[in-house]
Amino acid sequence: MSNSLIGATNLTFDGQNHISDFDNACYDLQNDNGRSDTNFNIKNFSALYGRNFYGPMKLQTTGTINYSNVTYVGPQLTNASAGNVNVYNNLNVFFCW
Repeated sequence: MSNSLIGATNLTFDGQNHISDFDNACYDLQNDNGRSDTNFNIKNFSALYGRNFYGPMKLQTTGTINYSNVTYVGPQLTNASAGNVNVYNNLNVFFCW
């Protein structure tokens, strides 16, 4: 799996303190109506693994990605060139290629 385009304005990935391997997956959230209130919430992953160049989560348009209590192992954590990225509580990032 490579990039998966999701047309939504609000999406939450709650790991419930589990481990998840996204491998080469990249979930690409973008709004299709020009609104800037798109939110991507990633929280509560004891370990999140990925190897996609853009990271497991990407924000293609304006909006916000919120990270809370996440440990990530992989290359780039995220891509949000037109949006904002917020960190709440703990965020641990370990680079490996």
